[in-house]
Amino acid sequence: MPVNITLEMVQQLMEQNSSLLKQNEELTNNVDHMGQTIKELNKTIDRLNQTIKELREQINQNSRNSSKPPSSDGLKKPTVKKDRSLREASGKKQGAQEGHEGVYLSVISKPDHTENHMHSDCDGCPYHDTCLAKACVKETRHEIDAVVTVDVTAHNLISVPECPMHGGSRTGSFPAGIRATVQYGKNLQAMVVAFNTVGAVSINRTHEILSSVFNIPLATGTIKNMVTRCADSLKGTYEKIRQKTASLGLIHCDETGSRIDGKTWWVHNASDRDYTYLSINKKRGRIGMDAADVLPHARGIIVHDCWSSYWQYADVTHAVCCAHILRELNGVIENHPDQTWGTKIQKTSSRHEKEPG
Repeated sequence: MPVNITLEMVQQLMEQNSSLLKQNEELTNNVDHMGQTIKELNKTIDRLNQTIKELREQINQNSRNSSKPPSSDGLKKPTVKKDRSLREASGKKQGAQEGHEGVYLSVISKPDHTENHMHSDCDGCPYHDTCLAKACVKETRHEIDAVVTVDVTAHNLISVPECPMHGGSRTGSFPAGIRATVQYGKNLQAMVVAFNTVGAVSINRTHEILSSVFNIPLATGTIKNMVTRCADSLKGTYEKIRQKTASLGLIHCDETGSRIDGKTWWVHNASDRDYTYLSINKKRGRIGMDAADVLPHARGIIVHDCWSSYWQYADVTHAVCCAHILRELNGVIENHPDQTWGTKIQKTSSRHEKEPG
């Protein structure tokens, strides 16, 4: 049956088609925009996942699986077992190995006192001395103890009113080190310095110990002056060690925090098997290292813990401490269980350790 199509109907169909094409274009643009948005969101999700992963690794880091010092662990217990070694088990038994010479307490000097111990039946016996003269020593045991005493030397300046040989009066002179009416001797000064430096005992605690144990009320200012005088007398030695350390072909470097007046300062170490040079600075990084004045002159190999400031020295060959590498491997194994290469390297390290030579 024929359909009569008028010009008006054609125009209407064309307008509808144009509207549909416009709607289709808008929808296509919306789809493209949404697709682009989805891509950007996926990138954002990937970045956030990576950030979460990095933050989780930072939270899990401790002194056993990273280069962080043990002091940074605080009261938080590491997630790994305490007895976990940085290396895989070597297969050797625990304790001293075959051929190791034992360490035991030995007598370091001749006895100052000797006590004889006879049977209790001999106490008060009239034949006690006779039997003791015939008896033999069956066994000897030594007791080593420390005796705390204060030794005071009085230096008297003697004056002779009339010398029969040279005539006139003659008066002696005090030794070079005796300058005050009352002063402290070299042994006491050495002990004070050892307490405060080697023993890391504070000035106040040193004062308390000397007051309570020796009954010597040594003022805190005096203790400080003793340590300062000792340090000043060693400046020449310090400088020789610094120069020698800076010229070494192999230098082991490290930095560790120390509390001074309630604030954290940094002790910088440069050493080998024969020399150790220590300096202290408020800064841990390049400023503190330059102030120590060793690494700026180094031209050999420096072994360090991969702290970024060490890499700023371009005139040396860098080597990373093996212990820190093994810690980082522990971090890889704990935080990336899908990465098997960390375990393989760790086992390789243990295998080389077992091999002789």
